[in-house]
Amino acid sequence: MTSAVAADRTALARFGRGLAWLGRVELGLAVAAFAFVATLTMVQVTLRYGFGGALWWAQEVSQLAMLAAYFFGIAYVYKANQDVLIQFVVQRLPAALQFGLYLAIQVLIAAFCLLVAAQGLLLAPSQLNFRTYILNIPKFYSTLPLILASLSMAATAIHYALAARARLARAPRPAGVDALEAELTLLRETEGQA
Repeated sequence: MTSAVAADRTALARFGRGLAWLGRVELGLAVAAFAFVATLTMVQVTLRYGFGGALWWAQEVSQLAMLAAYFFGIAYVYKANQDVLIQFVVQRLPAALQFGLYLAIQVLIAAFCLLVAAQGLLLAPSQLNFRTYILNIPKFYSTLPLILASLSMAATAIHYALAARARLARAPRPAGVDALEAELTLLRETEGQA
């Protein structure tokens, strides 16, 4: 093995570890945001029906927290390969075609996520000028979780594509794309494998 190949493996491994750490942060943020919304909703219901009052800012803050929970959560789910895949047709294809499709899909995911993030950033100047009705904060804060999660998912797709290419170049192909995905998954906590 040449030193360049070893350096590439080390850089890819560091990239993967960084994405795994980011995934854990995203999971923590998603869970915290969702728990916050649930708690705030219970407080609102108690205040409204028990005391005839309410927190004037609760709806807007809940909406922002739900956006954070959703987008950071989906970025984590992608890193943990816990997304729902329809493989009925793909499993019947030859292994070489499965791997080619896997790489193409990762490239398409990265491109789509980068386009979403770029579009969000293009909207930022106008969204910084528009304010929310209740808290009077820039509407950009509603788009920020989408931009951050899209960038995270793009980086994850790039990592998966590079890792798959490196894995397939150095050793015989696994039995199918399922085995490759299982090997490349960045986060395995949900399966009980640390």
